[in-house]
Amino acid sequence: MIVPIGEWVFDRACQQLADWRARGIDVGRMAVNLSAVQLLESGLRPALRGSLARHAIPGALLELELTETTSLRLRIG
Repeated sequence: MIVPIGEWVFDRACQQLADWRARGIDVGRMAVNLSAVQLLESGLRPALRGSLARHAIPGALLELELTETTSLRLRIG
């Protein structure tokens, strides 16, 4: 379930950024966490690009953060 939930979170983040920008509120970048499952998913890039395009958000406004578990798995595995 993490992949579809993650895609929903990306889309909601972009939607919220678009709403704030439309109201003239500059919040800078918004960070969204990624899990190890999402990071390894081949559909991650298209999902991110789709959300950014759908809400006309520049990619520089969305910051992707790896969860602690992801960092640990990448170091160990």
